[in-house]
Amino acid sequence: MVELADPTSAGQIVDVQVGIPAKRFDGLRADDHALLAEGLEKVVAIAAARGLRAHYHPHLTTIVEGPAEVDIIFALTGIDFCPDTAHLAAAGLTVRAPLLAGHGGTWQDLAKTGWTDWYADASRAFAALSQRCSQVFVAGISMGGCLALRLAETQGPLVSGVILVNPSLAADTPLIALAPALKYVLPSLRSIGGDIKKTGVAERAVKRTPVASVATLPAMWRTTAASLASVTAPVLVFRSTVDHVVGPASMKVLIAALPETEVRPLDDSYHVATLDNDAPEIFDGTLSFIQKHVSLVQKRDQSSLTNKRGDLRGHGAAEKRV
Repeated sequence: MVELADPTSAGQIVDVQVGIPAKRFDGLRADDHALLAEGLEKVVAIAAARGLRAHYHPHLTTIVEGPAEVDIIFALTGIDFCPDTAHLAAAGLTVRAPLLAGHGGTWQDLAKTGWTDWYADASRAFAALSQRCSQVFVAGISMGGCLALRLAETQGPLVSGVILVNPSLAADTPLIALAPALKYVLPSLRSIGGDIKKTGVAERAVKRTPVASVATLPAMWRTTAASLASVTAPVLVFRSTVDHVVGPASMKVLIAALPETEVRPLDDSYHVATLDNDAPEIFDGTLSFIQKHVSLVQKRDQSSLTNKRGDLRGHGAAEKRV
């Protein structure tokens, strides 16, 4: 799947071209990945000539299906990467992962947006799924985890469950309080992306982190923390034991408000755990959690999951859609 995003229009997907490199009936040939990479490079050039950015994500039943194949193809092409949610779609779930405002482009694009813009995108995605599906589960990594919890607060019983990966709910340094003033003299900081333990895996994050966007995070944290105790949906957290981006303060906030939260430690991954060594555990655990909490009455109906994440913890590639 190749998606084309307009980086000048709040990160909206403006066109989608589908090209599935399906597996051959007689097996993979030696040059298949090279041929795909050549085609993807042409897509990148075509998109760039029209002011668009192309993103590619793996897909079930194709020659880019698992982690090893992802490593191969992205060593051969410069197209942006979008992780897939095919493991959920293959299980019969409807999946939507909105491209949040300002994401998928440059840090200057992101600097024009803040947490209320991202939450608005998440809310629209949730509303769309709620109209189609009898149950909706929300999920997010890092800043996206905070958005997922905010949805659980505002949507109440409409949220059937919450899945979080290294959620960001609090500042680990008092310096972040200076961001509202600092943005006028220091527009951006070094990117916080790329916190991955697995060798040979690179996160396609924005090159810089915009201070103006960072300055909106404390308000997001305060708003969400104030109502955390109102969340009634079951919560599952995958938490890396070593995380160089989100420190212990966030989990303290979460557990204090929701002590029944299920926490599963990830001992072999850093912050971007969905691209790291423990990714299979996250994928399998997420599916099992959803299946466990789908009510018996509604188990025959289609369930869904909304996934959100953001460049402020380093994901520079546009979000995927399935």
